[in-house]
Amino acid sequence: MAHRALLPREGQRHEPPSAEEPTPVKRRLISAACNICRKKKIKCNGRRPVCGHCEQANHPCQYAVPEGMTARQALVQQNESLTERNRVLYTAFEKLRDEGRAADVLRHIREASSTEAAIHSISDALLLLPPSNSGIVPSSGQSTATNSKPLLHQAFYSSLKASKRLGFREAQASVILDWPKVESLGINDSLNGVVVNVATESLPISKWTRASSDDVHLTHLFNLFWTWDNSISRVIDRDIFMADLKNVASPGQDYSSSVGEFCSSFMVNALLAMASMYSSDERDLTVPGDVMTRGRAFADEAYRLFEKEKTYSRPSLTLTQGAALLWMYESNIGDGALGLRILDELYSFYSDFAFGNPEPKDSAYSPRSLDATRWKARSHLAWGFYCVAAKVELTFSRPMRISKPAITRCLGDSGSSPFSNHISPGSWFAYPVSVEAHDSCYGDMFQAECDLAKLIEELLIFREANHVKTASPNVLEGVGNMYKKLMIWKQSLPDCLQPSSSELPSVIMLHNTHGAAVLKLLEGLPNAPGGIDGQGLETLRIAHATSTMSGVWIYRSQYALGREYWAIQGCFAAATAVLGYLSPGAVQVDTFIKACQALAEMSVILPLAGSFLEGIQQLVSLHNIALPRYGMKYLVAPQNQQGRAYTSAIRVSTTFRGEESGAIDGNESHKQRDLTFEDLIYDRDVAEMETD
Repeated sequence: MAHRALLPREGQRHEPPSAEEPTPVKRRLISAACNICRKKKIKCNGRRPVCGHCEQANHPCQYAVPEGMTARQALVQQNESLTERNRVLYTAFEKLRDEGRAADVLRHIREASSTEAAIHSISDALLLLPPSNSGIVPSSGQSTATNSKPLLHQAFYSSLKASKRLGFREAQASVILDWPKVESLGINDSLNGVVVNVATESLPISKWTRASSDDVHLTHLFNLFWTWDNSISRVIDRDIFMADLKNVASPGQDYSSSVGEFCSSFMVNALLAMASMYSSDERDLTVPGDVMTRGRAFADEAYRLFEKEKTYSRPSLTLTQGAALLWMYESNIGDGALGLRILDELYSFYSDFAFGNPEPKDSAYSPRSLDATRWKARSHLAWGFYCVAAKVELTFSRPMRISKPAITRCLGDSGSSPFSNHISPGSWFAYPVSVEAHDSCYGDMFQAECDLAKLIEELLIFREANHVKTASPNVLEGVGNMYKKLMIWKQSLPDCLQPSSSELPSVIMLHNTHGAAVLKLLEGLPNAPGGIDGQGLETLRIAHATSTMSGVWIYRSQYALGREYWAIQGCFAAATAVLGYLSPGAVQVDTFIKACQALAEMSVILPLAGSFLEGIQQLVSLHNIALPRYGMKYLVAPQNQQGRAYTSAIRVSTTFRGEESGAIDGNESHKQRDLTFEDLIYDRDVAEMETD
């Protein structure tokens, strides 16, 4: 039976595949329509500069959104721009309320070619404001983290914070004075390669000196001096001095005859010499590559003018201030013998002002007089040099040659950074590496320095009047009373001056001086039963020596010891205090070695430190002390004949212990000797003295 083939049902027949059907064209998405299409709500192809519809209708085609952006993205960008603009204008308005800042803002506005350019100029200047000051800007709903400009600020400040501790402890003398150059940090700056350009203007300093004509660099040196010198800068009222510097000398005038009441060529050159101590720039080196010659050109010019100016009938304010600056420079890195001669003349100049005499109420130099400017300048000199003289005579271990000034003390604000008004009034920051502002606490600081100077004056008088080799009951009672006064001074300091609350250089050095004063009080006295309030003298010596070196070590880690010549005083006091107690393994051995290490590091750029280290060398030989091998390498002081001349008269009282040496607060036999550096260094026979 034949079968018929089954065929597919009608409607289900499959045709052979034909050619590929064209894929439907998808509608191209556009980021934004033009204004006309958007208004008429018709489709726009988004073509630029003219869309298809506007081209056919011959309409002007305009877009409200930049190419490549959506309307939402454009609104976000506009919001960010307006937020930044509002921030800049608000901050500028706030600065205009401050007389000290108004001139700077107006300068940016006037120098700009347009209002928009002025806003950008002010915005760039605000890069100098620390992040903590961002609170002056009104808050907005959007986080500044999404704003491109604040992100730039954050990157800028991150770089500064990262660089804060860079390069401070490099071994080479050529780099331990200044911070790293911007090339190593990737930060562009225009001020001679320093990290932070905070100078709002170049001062007309070159009109006062012939050693340099580069006002930008000279201004940089001034900024270094005002930032880092916490001692001799106190003799100058900075605002009064700077006003005279800008206004007295005129272009074309013979600079050597430029003498104002508060500024002179001699004083400017002496200040530049001191400022060069904080610089290792090749332009400040008389001999290329030799950091010991930094500032020598300014110092030589200052000395030439000094010889000329001191022939006048009566010492002037600027002569006395300039002599103080030149003396400090020569004593630290120059000719020590010349430094001593200038110091003697400085005392003579100071005495001519009769600051120790009570002020009559109608005095022309009293705060009640119409001429308060002269009074402020004289007050700074009187009290500033009194504080410096206290530290100097504490080192020489002799009574002060001047007495407490009777003139009313003027606090001023010379302890803040010289351009703090442009960042945060009354603040201090580590120029030129950081704009991280810290309260300078200058008023409290100067008050504390003056009070400590008065205690040092009393201490030195007491030591001279009771210079005995045995700790009699009367002497111990006097030492105990003096010790209590020094402790009360420290305990009564405000929180901002306590070492636990601040690491400002001025605060660290304030306690460095206090530690040296306490150790000088205890110096040379043998132990006696009972000691001071039940504490043995040896125990107190070791404790205060350790505390003093702790402060020096903090300074060393935070900044650089080469910046602070007064650290020499604390190191020497700590080393001599523990000299008789260097038994193997004792904690005071580390204190002693740290003091020697710090002096050795400083001696690379401060010859005076080498002279003190040489004195310690001879004391070690005299006491026949065996130091650990790792400590002996720091007792190699460079030979410095010029520095020796300055330190030759320094006195030190040392106590030789009996055969039972090494014990603390025991009853060993003691023998005290008073020696000068001249005895130790020049008279080698002293090393053969019998100690029994």
